[in-house]
Amino acid sequence: MFYKVSRIVALAIFAALIIIPSAIVVLGSTKTDAEVYNKPLALPTTAVVMAYTTIQSFRAFDLVYAMTQGGPNNSSSILVTLIYLTAFNEFRFGYAATQSIYLVIFILGLTALQRRILRTRY
Repeated sequence: MFYKVSRIVALAIFAALIIIPSAIVVLGSTKTDAEVYNKPLALPTTAVVMAYTTIQSFRAFDLVYAMTQGGPNNSSSILVTLIYLTAFNEFRFGYAATQSIYLVIFILGLTALQRRILRTRY
């Protein structure tokens, strides 16, 4: 899963570092100055990358199900696998739809929490 996302993340971070003006980079000649001037400029990209990787981590269904199908005693089962098994093995489509809605609400809440933490810290 990491290899699917790592190229996009690396490209986004590289683009964020390129757009930092060279005058600010020269201004931050010492380590502490560079941290003070460069972190806030790359913060919006960092927030987007964190939200993207968090959302992508919940989409690991295909790898987990193809490799272990939940594993012995559901040891590698994740929420998305549980939703799939509820819908297509137990034929409880309404309950699986409710689980999906809770998953979306949880991801939205987690993303909003990440945005709030990153906004107040800087």
